[in-house]
Amino acid sequence: MLVKAALDGAAVSAVRTTGAEHAVDITTDAGPVTLVVDDAHRPLRITSPGAHPNLGDITLTTRFTDHGPAGALTLPGTFATQVDDFTTAEYRVTSTVAGDGTVAAPDALRAAAVPAPAAPTVTSDEVAPGVWLLAGGLVALVAADVVLARADAAGAVLAGAALWGLHMGLTQGLFAALVAGAAPADLRGTAFGVFNFVGGVALLVASVLAGWLWDAYGPAYTFGAGAVFTALAGLGLVLRRRDVAALNRPG
Repeated sequence: MLVKAALDGAAVSAVRTTGAEHAVDITTDAGPVTLVVDDAHRPLRITSPGAHPNLGDITLTTRFTDHGPAGALTLPGTFATQVDDFTTAEYRVTSTVAGDGTVAAPDALRAAAVPAPAAPTVTSDEVAPGVWLLAGGLVALVAADVVLARADAAGAVLAGAALWGLHMGLTQGLFAALVAGAAPADLRGTAFGVFNFVGGVALLVASVLAGWLWDAYGPAYTFGAGAVFTALAGLGLVLRRRDVAALNRPG
C-alpha cells in the first residue's frame, strides 16, 4: 500500500526525528499512515488509526524487527501486528532466496488497483463476553450491598447473599482468565501468586475498614461503603475496557 501510495504521489507531511527514529505521515486512499524507520532507513513500524464497534478508537501497528541480509537487500526477519498495545499475530522469516537485488516493479503491477484493506482481526464476539461478565458481576455486587444495607428481615438478607453469590460466580473465573491473558506463559505461576497476594492484602484492609465502619456507624454504612467502592471499580472498568477486552480475547 505504501509503495503504491508513493508511486501515486500521496501527500507526505510531518517529517520528524526522535533519537534514532525517523517518522513521516503519509495520506493514502485508505487513510493516514505513519511510517517509522531507523538511521539506516530500515522500517521499524507502520501505524494507522482504526475503529472497532466494541473497542472504540484503536491503533493498528505492524512492527519490523530482526533485520538481516537477504541477497542484496536488508529485510526484517520478524513481522508483528498489534491492536493498541496487544500483539495479534507474529510472523518469522525462516528462509530466504537470494536474488539480484532488482526491486523495480513491472508497469502492470504499478498500475494495479490496491485492494480494500482487511478489517481488524479482533471481533466483538471474541472480546465482549469478558467485559460484560465483569460488568454484570459489579452490578450484582452493588445490588447485594444495597439490599444488605437496607435489610430488616431474614428474606432480605438471603436475597443479598444470593446476589453476592451471583457476583462471585460471574467474576472469579474471569479474574483467573485475565491473569492468564496478561502474563507470559513462562510467568503465569508467578502472576497468579502476585494476584492472590495483592488480593489477600486488599481483603485484609477491606475487612479492617468494614469492621471499623460496623462498630462506628452500623451495618448500613458498612454495606453502603462497599457499594461506593464497587461503583468506583466499575468506573475503572469503563476507562480500561479495551485493555480488559483484549486480555480476555481467546488465544
